[in-house]
Amino acid sequence: MRAFLEDFGLDCFEAGGRLYGRGSDGRPFVHVTEPGEARFLALGLRAETVADLEKLAASEGVAVEDLSEPGGGKIVRLTDPDGYGVEVVAGQAKGEALPLPPDQPVNTASAKPRFRQTVRLEAEPAHVKRIGHAVLKVRDFRISERWYKDRFGFITSDEVEAATDVPLGAFMRCDRGGQAGRSPHPVPGPAAG
Repeated sequence: MRAFLEDFGLDCFEAGGRLYGRGSDGRPFVHVTEPGEARFLALGLRAETVADLEKLAASEGVAVEDLSEPGGGKIVRLTDPDGYGVEVVAGQAKGEALPLPPDQPVNTASAKPRFRQTVRLEAEPAHVKRIGHAVLKVRDFRISERWYKDRFGFITSDEVEAATDVPLGAFMRCDRGGQAGRSPHPVPGPAAG
């Protein structure tokens, strides 16, 4: 798993018998692998504040717990209609961001900063900042869609249909309203597939 995560572009470390992968944005981790049967354990989301976690916990009748993972913080653990764990985290300590390589000049219709200059990309892992999406296989798309929308305010960007009025799934996103950049991002738990 370490080789896969590093090839994908995550910086890996081990703690407490678990393998963690982190991106470059300074968050403690974006992926966790633990020993045992190979299976998906949980999807992670980040709440803006611990007060948001407390409101979620109260509405779901669950506790806000201390998070004993790198970065600390608080966590609310839920289970979705298909039995997937959903971990919502807030209050984690954020470290310093890792440096990213400089952007390559890109030609556009209005500007040609690399006119007649070849660009050669080196074969290397991606430069992951954070994980921004997950895919979940569910039994009943409409039930799962409603569950995630009711709890997290997700809105549908696009819907996928097998045929007219036969939905297979949707691309959903956080409704950030007028605040760009303020949304939960997947954190602990393996990437869903």
